[in-house]
Amino acid sequence: MRTLLVVEQGKFGAQRRLEAHDGARVTLSGWLLERDGRRIIELEPDAAAITPTPGSTPGSTLTPGEPVVAPGVLPLGEASFQGEIVDLKCFLGAMKPGDGRAHKACATLCIRNGIPPMLVAPRSDGSLDYILLTDSAGRSARALVLGHIADPVTVRGVLSRRADLLWLAIDDRSITPR
Repeated sequence: MRTLLVVEQGKFGAQRRLEAHDGARVTLSGWLLERDGRRIIELEPDAAAITPTPGSTPGSTLTPGEPVVAPGVLPLGEASFQGEIVDLKCFLGAMKPGDGRAHKACATLCIRNGIPPMLVAPRSDGSLDYILLTDSAGRSARALVLGHIADPVTVRGVLSRRADLLWLAIDDRSITPR
């Protein structure tokens, strides 16, 4: 099973709309965006796009026999990556191309409006690491990355994994141009 991240239509994150459902099971309707096996869902604009599952309330526990959707956080320690900071919505399928200098203005606007920033870091074997960027409290690192979007950078921080997602907790000194 893969984790689905959620965004709004246009250049907006879905944090505000999802807050009321934190910890509850929901059914989402929208459009699936995908690149290299990474997926996000862009919500439909109407309120019915997020429907609570009957009997599930924020903070409720799962019924015995239900699968565990996301295991706990696995700290992986200090790490450093070279790559490009992109907005995950455009990069994962909303735009083609969703990266590079041609996409810098769009990605900056998307990240400024709540689309999570992601570092795309090539590995030596040619595959890519997709790493969400957060601040030390686990919130979006959008304010920390705005001056570095679409530029080649080195990013250092504390790497963690939850389910199939990697994220790097960074601070204002974590990003350096390459």
